[in-house]
Amino acid sequence: RLMMEVVDAGARPRGIVRVRPIGTSLPSLFDGVVNELDRRGVDVRVDPDRGRIFGSARTISRSTKVPTWYVTETGSQVRALLARDPGARVIADTSPLDAADERELDRIQADVSRKLGATGHSDRRQYLDSSFVGFHVTGIPGITPLEILRLAQLNGRLERNGRCRCAIVAVPAAAATAAAGT
Repeated sequence: RLMMEVVDAGARPRGIVRVRPIGTSLPSLFDGVVNELDRRGVDVRVDPDRGRIFGSARTISRSTKVPTWYVTETGSQVRALLARDPGARVIADTSPLDAADERELDRIQADVSRKLGATGHSDRRQYLDSSFVGFHVTGIPGITPLEILRLAQLNGRLERNGRCRCAIVAVPAAAATAAAGT
């Protein structure tokens, strides 16, 4: 509901928009965004593998150049989505954390993500939003016990709260096509 209030306030797309989920999540937010855009008269499309859910008339080829909205329930994904293209922008986001904790979590996740990439452990980035992050990144060079502890604490607060650090990031047509493999 919070995400769609922002969309209704001025972010509603014109023309075709592809909506893609990204990150580990339940399908609820992604499905809700697709369905609510459709209810609002937006020509919303999904990738062909989602046709079984939304109907083949709602699919669009991955190679078709249209603006794409990435829907994520994992806040650590937002920074990478914004880095894909200078025209990428956050359409809507939500977090139960206060602004200072949100900035701290974003900073630590970005730092640990960079260290994971630099040490050949990019596959472990999927755990950056989990309170169990320590089980997956402890012992990796450069990642400190304090970073791991703080990530686990902040992620644990999110998990106990029952709300996500969710976002919708809009990527222009050319960049969205280039990123189609994600």
